[in-house]
Amino acid sequence: MTANTDVNVYPAPTRDWVNADGLRVKFGAHEGELGRGGVVGLSPEVNISEFTIDWTVMALGTDATHNVVFDYDAVFPQGGVLERAEFVVTEVWTGSSTTINFGLIERDDFTTIIDADGIMAAVPLTVMDLIGNRVHSEPKGGYPDVTTYEGAQLGIALTADALLTGFWLTGVPTAGTGLLRIFWRDVLRTYSQT
Repeated sequence: MTANTDVNVYPAPTRDWVNADGLRVKFGAHEGELGRGGVVGLSPEVNISEFTIDWTVMALGTDATHNVVFDYDAVFPQGGVLERAEFVVTEVWTGSSTTINFGLIERDDFTTIIDADGIMAAVPLTVMDLIGNRVHSEPKGGYPDVTTYEGAQLGIALTADALLTGFWLTGVPTAGTGLLRIFWRDVLRTYSQT
């Protein structure tokens, strides 16, 4: 067995440890905390991962090489295809010319960034300034073909198990919350019709 890995470099705001087997160890009151993300199965083939995004956590991701991990337990599996994403504003976002980005990091080592803005890129305050606004991201060729905030990891199979990350550009966010939904398929899993 190898030593625990300290994953507190750019984490969500709780200090956790990961054993060599990839399982997290939590301490004290953190053992009972609810996660920030989870998966809802729409059908055997289609899943939605939902994440609560808060400006206090997003502010910890300071640039494309220093991302914040939103939830270490909500994993996108290797071979999964992230089809589209939507960000629903639940509290108005503020800041100084802030834009936010959502991407992916490899689950195995928590340090290899797959793509820092691979899910949504450069989402500005101007589309997050009203409660209920929905920001949509999808790969080219979808319907409707709206690719304004398109991330490069949408529409392709993941090469490794991945976790959701984020960071801000230009100015740190000073308020705001939202719900990020990512629609994906696990194409490596086989399904039976029994």
